[in-house]
Amino acid sequence: MLNRVGEMSDLKPLSREAIPAALEKAERYRLLNEPGEAESICLDILRADPENQSAVITLLLAVTDRFGKGYGVSDTQTKELLSRVKGDYERAYYTGIVFEAFDRKGEFRAIAGGGRYDTLVKLLSAGSPILASVVITKIVVSQGATVATPP
Repeated sequence: MLNRVGEMSDLKPLSREAIPAALEKAERYRLLNEPGEAESICLDILRADPENQSAVITLLLAVTDRFGKGYGVSDTQTKELLSRVKGDYERAYYTGIVFEAFDRKGEFRAIAGGGRYDTLVKLLSAGSPILASVVITKIVVSQGATVATPP
C-alpha cells in the first residue's frame, strides 16, 4: 500500500480478535456479488489463522463465484482450497453436484436447488409426501391454479 508520500508501507496484519468481524464482512461481500473483495479478506484472515475453516470455505466459495464470469480463475486454486477443508463430509458437500432451477419468466428467485444431500429428503419427509415449497406454490397460484392444503 502506498502512504501519503507515495512510498510503500506494510499493512498491519489482522488480529485474531478481528477475525469474526472480518469473516462476516467477507460473507457480506459474497452476497453482494463481490467475490474479489471476499477473497481478499479471507486471504488476510488465513495469514493470521492458516487453519480457519470458515475462511477456507468462504474463500473457496468466493473463488468458485468467479467461474464463468471472465475472471480467468483456474481450478488449481479451488483444488488446493478443497484439500484444506477438514472432514470427509465437508469435503463431499463442497465437491458435490449443485443445481438451481428458475421459472421461465425470471419473476422469482430460484424455485429449486440442491446438491449432495444424500438422505436428507428421506429424513425430512419421514415417509410422507414432500410438500411444494412456498416459491413453487406462488408460481402455481400466479398461473391461476388453486393449491390444496394437506389435511
